[in-house]
Amino acid sequence: AVAFAPDGRTLASGSEDATICLWDIDAITRQQSVAGQKDVKPIRSITSPTLARENPGRVLTLTFSPNGSLLASGDVSGTVYLWDTQTWQVRHRCHGHENWLRALAFTPDGTLLASSGAETMVRLWDTATGRIVDTFYGHTRSVWALGFASAGNMLYSAGDDGSLRLWNLGSGGEHPAFRLIQGDPASVFAVTFHPESTLLAASDEKGRIYLWDNPLADPLECRTLVGHTGKVDAIAFSPDGQILASVSNDETVRLWDWNKSSCIEIINVRANRNRSQELTSVAFDPTGVYLTVGGTDGDIYLWHIGEPKSSRLCAVLQEHTGPIRALSFNAQGDLLVSGSMDRTIRLWPLPALLENQAASQAVVECPSEVWSMALN
Repeated sequence: AVAFAPDGRTLASGSEDATICLWDIDAITRQQSVAGQKDVKPIRSITSPTLARENPGRVLTLTFSPNGSLLASGDVSGTVYLWDTQTWQVRHRCHGHENWLRALAFTPDGTLLASSGAETMVRLWDTATGRIVDTFYGHTRSVWALGFASAGNMLYSAGDDGSLRLWNLGSGGEHPAFRLIQGDPASVFAVTFHPESTLLAASDEKGRIYLWDNPLADPLECRTLVGHTGKVDAIAFSPDGQILASVSNDETVRLWDWNKSSCIEIINVRANRNRSQELTSVAFDPTGVYLTVGGTDGDIYLWHIGEPKSSRLCAVLQEHTGPIRALSFNAQGDLLVSGSMDRTIRLWPLPALLENQAASQAVVECPSEVWSMALN
């Protein structure tokens, strides 16, 4: 588990030995560029209090609160810890799950935290008291993804039962759930809210992308974007919200004008290489000018997307030896961070990449595979 603080300069990584390490990104890049060191040391290590022979307390998920004052961690025991980032002491131990945790999400104002995992329920916590505020039931299998709308009034949850559910937090305590994908759904692979509206997008294993302009509307209206011929592993809105990017195991990247429900460009990754791979992750830089995509063979592609149908490949990054599972730019847009199943996190300075210097500036070695990452 990996997460960046809102300032984009502190990285937290959780591992199977129950330790959370904190890394100073500026120090890492300085060490790497000056001394070429590979043995980078964390600025602090904190250990989960659940350490025991029968329960090693492996840290499976991490996320910072929006203002950076709290770090939430979840482990195999089902315990949620809220850490004070000034003292790095546990502020609250939240007991309410009996099995491993898979997802954590703060509301935009940081007052509430949602948690889910192997169980079929979603818990909602008051971050000031560490107490359960509510519990949402409806999924029939584990819940692997959570996210709040920008207004904080809606929470989505996606589960291994193939369903995507939306919870209305502003309904006077009733919190009705809407099952957005119904009938005989394919597994949901990615979910994201529009950065400035109530628009919700989701993708499935059959290559479809679903759009709900207002998920709380009655009657509920859904649009479907069709074009991919394989499962869509990742989707992302551009920072201005005008474009939706999707990547698939059909080895294409599609750029959509979601407002018109039309595909404005198809980027064929296979045309730039001589072997096949499944595309697994996608991210825009803060300006929306650059798009990065990662796949199962460890390669990362950086495109300048500019005007529609004029995308230009800027760089191919080939230092990872395992599938790419996470990509993110820092808030300044000058640093690309990649996480891989090869147990490394790599930092790539964007200016150097644009000058054809396709080498990572720093490497953080992790004790386990990196599956997700968050960076403000």
